[in-house]
Amino acid sequence: MGFAAKPSFRISTQTLDYAKALAICTDTDYHHRNYSGANISDSAPGRSHYWLYEGNETNPLLNLRMNCVRLKMYNTYIHTWWEDGTYQSINWDSAITRDALNAFGPVRVWKDSRCLYRDRHRFGRRNNDYPYGNGIVVDPDGWIHGLVDFKDVLRPGARAERTAIRNQLRLNATSRILLGEFGDVFAALRQDVKKGFGRWESGWMAQIPPAYSNIARLLYEEADNSVIMERIRQYRSWHDGPCRPTKDLAMKAAIETMATQLLSVQEWHMKQPVPYGNINVREL
Repeated sequence: MGFAAKPSFRISTQTLDYAKALAICTDTDYHHRNYSGANISDSAPGRSHYWLYEGNETNPLLNLRMNCVRLKMYNTYIHTWWEDGTYQSINWDSAITRDALNAFGPVRVWKDSRCLYRDRHRFGRRNNDYPYGNGIVVDPDGWIHGLVDFKDVLRPGARAERTAIRNQLRLNATSRILLGEFGDVFAALRQDVKKGFGRWESGWMAQIPPAYSNIARLLYEEADNSVIMERIRQYRSWHDGPCRPTKDLAMKAAIETMATQLLSVQEWHMKQPVPYGNINVREL
């Protein structure tokens, strides 16, 4: 099994507990000369990245050192089962770690890029999921401890302020850009715009300097032309926005993009805690 390959195991995928993990860990069929752990990968021991080891680690719930079995992936212990029934996992940042967590842990984990919450690593069911955080701790009765999540919400009064800023940006910027005050800096004619069905035609694209939030603020504040032009000249690359059929609409799209960027800064939002009741892995 090569690096970053989907893991393949000698044991069946199952929800392990301390007793099952210990039985595998002590089974001589998984041991090799000069190796202390149990190789659960189908690779030879010298190439295996998945091992079970007996240990004596601190139980996070009791704060006492207890016998445990740990699953080591590469150089990281991703599963730990204690003899009293406590379980702990770690966070994951790769697909193969996620696969190994799902193969032997008590919950299914995945990453939701569209999640409106801060923690996009989730577990549970798709229609009833929870934040995975830095991993989970499950007590002997199956209850999950330490679930914390936050949702970004507009702070009180921010909606009215944002609306006023957007309106002023549109008022100040639209006329100045559309009258050609800045040339074609906010629109570009492209010859490689895909129209569908394999056809490629020319079309106007909205284009914004990479740090266009600063330019948006200048336009909103009615800054002097020379100041804005100097900012524009500082950038050598462009960010292409969505295709627009006309130059005017491309420039309007640039204005809307700048307005969105201006209003997306963190100062408009606050973290609102999301309450969770008692969650039991046996009910997921």
